[in-house]
Amino acid sequence: MKKLFIFGDSYSDWCNKDEKTLNGETLRKEDFWFQKLADYKNLELWNYGRSGYGAPGCFREFMSFVDEITEDDLVIFGLSWWERYEIHGIGYGYNHNAMHGNITIRTKEQLKNFDWDNSQKIEDFWNHIFNIALYNYIETCVKARGLIDSENRRSKNFVKNVCEVIKDKNLNIKFWTLPELPSDAPSFLKNNLIDIEGKESTFDWLLKNLRYIVGGHDGNIDWHFNREGHEKFFQMVKDKV
Repeated sequence: MKKLFIFGDSYSDWCNKDEKTLNGETLRKEDFWFQKLADYKNLELWNYGRSGYGAPGCFREFMSFVDEITEDDLVIFGLSWWERYEIHGIGYGYNHNAMHGNITIRTKEQLKNFDWDNSQKIEDFWNHIFNIALYNYIETCVKARGLIDSENRRSKNFVKNVCEVIKDKNLNIKFWTLPELPSDAPSFLKNNLIDIEGKESTFDWLLKNLRYIVGGHDGNIDWHFNREGHEKFFQMVKDKV
């Protein structure tokens, strides 16, 4: 059976599956856009979406499985933010811009009334300690030493090399992107990009179509697709691949 390979970040994985979301919905397997696409195309779904990964990390994940993909398979690749730097050896995509400012606030709030008898809170506490250490690493070892530009160059060179691998293997692949592509992104990405109602950036499209996100309340917003959003996205891509 031919396969559908999915790569990307949380918009391409099972985010919120079988959990009650902020809008009260519970998303089931059949609600996700990539499952709908696999059923529509009669393909076996192989999903390698990874929450929190940036664009370079998603390409690294792709290279781990590229030898399993044939010319007869279909690959849909969701491009995440390029500013999500990877901390090598940890395997975690770290978005410096998004995380800045949130860590300290959330940690202070959690420490104010910390309950050591609650194992879930203890786990959250150490997650925040880990995030603070990660943030300090970015600030002192990466940003302060001017290594961000070199990291970006290294990542983009890696992506260019991956694009050459894809072309050499003649894979049937389509990309879609949450942010706008960098101006120096490989032309191969631009030439195989699915536009979303005329927009390059899917996130820009979502900002104008908030009914398709989970949403939230009290300042807590989940920007991922709700059930209607998964259906809408499926309808927009199903005949473009």
